[in-house]
Amino acid sequence: MSIQRSGKLNSKQWALLGEIVRRCPLPLRTIERLADLRRLRDAGLVRVDQARVFATCLGMEVLWYHSLH
Repeated sequence: MSIQRSGKLNSKQWALLGEIVRRCPLPLRTIERLADLRRLRDAGLVRVDQARVFATCLGMEVLWYHSLH
């Protein structure tokens, strides 16, 4: 997913990505909307490992770019 294509995320997905970046790693059990998490994972913005959610470098970069615009 390029930074330009990240605009296809909805506001809840942006909020979830921001929370994951701030609180990384985030316990999987705290995620309420798994469809949003799946969208972020499929885009390569987060990864899930052993019931924890981590932001990827791309996820942090996309969130930073989004916060500037």
